[in-house]
Amino acid sequence: MSAASTAEPAFVAKTKTGRFTDFVDSRVGGSGILREFGRKVFPDHWSFMFGEVALYSFVILLLSGTFLTFFFDPSMAETHYDGSYVPLKRGDVGGLQLFPGYLL
Repeated sequence: MSAASTAEPAFVAKTKTGRFTDFVDSRVGGSGILREFGRKVFPDHWSFMFGEVALYSFVILLLSGTFLTFFFDPSMAETHYDGSYVPLKRGDVGGLQLFPGYLL
């Protein structure tokens, strides 16, 4: 038995469109060009992770800035904290004077 007979058969498209695109690709050879541009659009080097982190951080910055634009009230009126976190309670020695903008 030869090595050619044990190899898996080549991919055969089942649809008319798939057969047409296989024919065009075999005549034109566009898959090599497409593969090269695909590598440039979706790089697989680890250093591109830093760019992705910067991009996602910028998106979070835009979303949080948009939220604060609509809901932040920059008031300097004094308010009292009524929450359960003890260091922020007003009666303690280390209590803090808070303004409504910090309690968003």
